[in-house]
Amino acid sequence: MKLHLKLFSIFLILSCPSVLTAADEFISLREADTTTKESGNSFTPKFYKNKIILFGGYHSHIYGYLDQRYVDDDKSDYISTDSEQAGAEYFTTDFSTLSRHLKHVRLGGSVVFYRRGQLDQRTLYAVASQSIDEETIPANMDQWTSKFWLNFGFFGGYHRKWWGADLGLTVIVGAYDEKYRLRYNTSGDIVQTSGRGILWNNATVLPNFHLRLGSEKGPHYTFDILRQDYDARYGFIQSKLVFPVVDFFTMKIGAYHYKTNAIFIEPEFSIWGVSLSLKFGTILNYYDKEVRRVGFSESLFYGGSLSYKW
Repeated sequence: MKLHLKLFSIFLILSCPSVLTAADEFISLREADTTTKESGNSFTPKFYKNKIILFGGYHSHIYGYLDQRYVDDDKSDYISTDSEQAGAEYFTTDFSTLSRHLKHVRLGGSVVFYRRGQLDQRTLYAVASQSIDEETIPANMDQWTSKFWLNFGFFGGYHRKWWGADLGLTVIVGAYDEKYRLRYNTSGDIVQTSGRGILWNNATVLPNFHLRLGSEKGPHYTFDILRQDYDARYGFIQSKLVFPVVDFFTMKIGAYHYKTNAIFIEPEFSIWGVSLSLKFGTILNYYDKEVRRVGFSESLFYGGSLSYKW
């Protein structure tokens, strides 16, 4: 009996490699067959290494201030102006030609341009009986004049089927058009003189981050800091729940977490690697102590993106 057990054990040990090899070959053939079948009927590529995203958006830019002339508890008020943005992001995955350990490595970069229109100054009247002086809002020229922001970043990460993560750095630099300056003349009067044109202002460096949980072919979750189709002023941090409905249509439900709290929906239509997304949302609140309530129409925002993966 012991001899039979020993012989049977030896047989299993010798046969296991061949069984595993056959199993691997069978799985590979099944995957290849499935890929061939799906690629013939699919509107989108099953696998891709490169992706480019072009995106843009519009919303009202809010400048908040306190007005002591209001008699209720809410003394906040605001001025709004139009703002637009346009950006692009590109990444490539799989550097296995350099090393097999780099198969799931991803590298990429992004750039976003954001413009805020000029704010119309308001002159707030004096109320002598309440000891409230006249004032001009905004008082400083660099607050009401048109402004621009340029964001550009680089990132690297590691992506598998069920998860992926990127980490990098984004440089944010502002600029504004100094049309004129104020100065004293020899008599001590304040006069207006020519400005210095476009000025760079307040360059900062912040980390960017992207996280994906779940397969891109099924429902999954993404979390972004200064990545993907983020808003360059009101949506630094965003998250999305992504639901592929059919092969050519996906529904995304998302939220901004900073510099505002907002919610949005984003339907996406795809065919042959090209995807068109439309974003519609509303800002719920602002991280600004001088902005408490904003009209509904001015809280709406719109955006869109066009991407291609291959």
